[in-house]
Amino acid sequence: MKSGQQFRGLSEADAAARLQAEGHNELPQPDRRTPIRIAIEVLHEPILVAFATMSIVITAAPADAAACDGSNG
Repeated sequence: MKSGQQFRGLSEADAAARLQAEGHNELPQPDRRTPIRIAIEVLHEPILVAFATMSIVITAAPADAAACDGSNG
């Protein structure tokens, strides 16, 4: 920039025309995550399937240790 020069912005008319044509200078807002949407996202996690499977297997297993060792006495 040469000395004596100044930066000049858009004129009021140019700024108004761009605002009308392009809108405000803003980033788009992300979609809001509702509790239902968060729950659905969690249900898609593979680790949840693994934990659920393990809980079903552990719950279905016999609770008595003697039933597991094969002794009949």
